[in-house]
Amino acid sequence: MANDEKLETEQISFRILKKVRSDIDEAAKAEGISTSDWVRNAIEYYFINRTNTCPKCHTFNSLDSQYCKKCGEKLFNIPQRLVKERSKILMDFTLYQIDYSTNKSIFNSNKEFDPVLLRKLFVDAQQLIKNWSKNKRFIDENTDYILQYDIDFELKTELEEQNHFIEEINSIIIPSITKDIIRYKKIIDENKEPNEKNNLDE
Repeated sequence: MANDEKLETEQISFRILKKVRSDIDEAAKAEGISTSDWVRNAIEYYFINRTNTCPKCHTFNSLDSQYCKKCGEKLFNIPQRLVKERSKILMDFTLYQIDYSTNKSIFNSNKEFDPVLLRKLFVDAQQLIKNWSKNKRFIDENTDYILQYDIDFELKTELEEQNHFIEEINSIIIPSITKDIIRYKKIIDENKEPNEKNNLDE
């Protein structure tokens, strides 16, 4: 955007139930952002995932369109896009988790105590839990939505495979990482200097 270009905005006013407003406030607080930013993000999310928008020229198309009515670009329908996004989330989590597991193995196999690696493991484990918690909301919100569509066998199979892996993450991987965090915290507390201030919980 050019420096002399002004960003034009408009205000939208509408009424919502008090309970909904309270839930939005809580959701925004949990993400560490303002309520206004949360609503803006929600609107942007809707445009990206709930409309058949051309990725090339950003033209809005009907939900059943296969090609953009303006530029002819091939369009992925909403279920395909959501399954693809789920796949990216799971791949990113897997790569991060593999990196974490590698460092964990190195730490466990070291004969000498490595406080730097331990603190890195502690932070990485917390980040894994935080990121998964955020992404899990996206996955949970969209699973039922995808199934509202008449999806083909291939897409349904991919969705089921993803769901099996998600169940493994929820029931095995995340609980294991949570136990790691408790263990790391205990070791750190046992090995810190007497006058050292503990900032790990901030």
